[in-house]
This record gives sequence, C-alpha cells and structure tokens, in this order.
Amino acid sequence: MNYVIEYQKQLGLFFDSKKYQVHHIDMNRENNEIVNLVLVPTLLHQKFHSVGMFIPEKIPDFFSKDLNNCSHIPYSKDWIIDFMTAKEDMLCFIDLRNNLIKNIIPKNDGDFEKIVQYCLPTLWNKYCQE
Repeated sequence: MNYVIEYQKQLGLFFDSKKYQVHHIDMNRENNEIVNLVLVPTLLHQKFHSVGMFIPEKIPDFFSKDLNNCSHIPYSKDWIIDFMTAKEDMLCFIDLRNNLIKNIIPKNDGDFEKIVQYCLPTLWNKYCQE
C-alpha cells in the first residue's frame, strides 16, 4: 500500500509533494494506520528529523531542571529549544489532521495548502511560504 495515496484518499486532500510530506508519528514506516500518519510541511519534517525524533527513552527527564545550565544533560540548550519547537509544531499538524478526520474543519475543495493557510497561518508563514 502506498501510504501517501491512501492518506490523500482517506482525508480527501491533495497537496504538492515537494512542499508537504506524510510523517509516521511512531517512526514505524510499516505502521500505515491513518492515526499514525500526519501531513506536514517538508521543512518541518526535515527539521523534526534533524533535531532528533521523539523517542522517549532517548530524551532524559530534564525539563524540570534549569536549562541555563545544560551540563547535566547530553543536549545543548539550543538543541532542546529546536526540538521542543519542532515537536510543538508537529502537534499542531496532528491536531489539524484530527479535526479534518472528525469533519470539524471543512475540507472545501481538499487543497491542503489553503487549509493550512486558513487554520495555521503562523505555521504556514514559517514553513510553507516560498
């Protein structure tokens, strides 16, 4: 099964595959259940994978500690900020996907670009503008 085509069909969307990619939330490319897939801007997808995929055992429990002194953790303060920003941005697209599945957000003509522009304008400006 081509998970990208299946995602498009199940959600009734179309998109430019150069600007958007389907991400496997659990990092398992064999798990093509719709709840494990989310469509995100290519730039966000690349950023998320470059700063480290969210694998809980890889990320120590340091968020309650002082991030100004990063000597107690194996990651720099900048890495933590980049990681948390990418994670939060990914969660916005997961919420958007959930609202599309539940028909809370109208799909109109199915143009994902227009949906992102309307529903997530800040993230559209950040990742999608040419």
